[in-house]
Amino acid sequence: MKGAWRMKRDYLPSPAGQDEQRRADRRATFADVWVDPGGTAPATAHKLLNISASGAKLAVPDGFAPPENFVLHFGSATHFAKVVWRTHAAIGVKFEKPQIKVVSE
Repeated sequence: MKGAWRMKRDYLPSPAGQDEQRRADRRATFADVWVDPGGTAPATAHKLLNISASGAKLAVPDGFAPPENFVLHFGSATHFAKVVWRTHAAIGVKFEKPQIKVVSE
């Protein structure tokens, strides 16, 4: 199967010709996440491509312009995120603060 190797690899290498700048290993995933810009703007659904303890890579539609800072919801986890790079199809974020603990009553 062409491209099947991607599903079997847990950790992603750096793209060819680029120095590794990541501070933590990233785990590949294709989970649904929500980008919540806060205020009155609605949260939008996206695909999480990989994640680590310090950041994540999200697939975004061409033309999507997230705010520089937003809240990322992933399952029961919630993180304050800051965009550190972007392309036409993806954004890279770093987690600004420790994970937000959601307390239900």
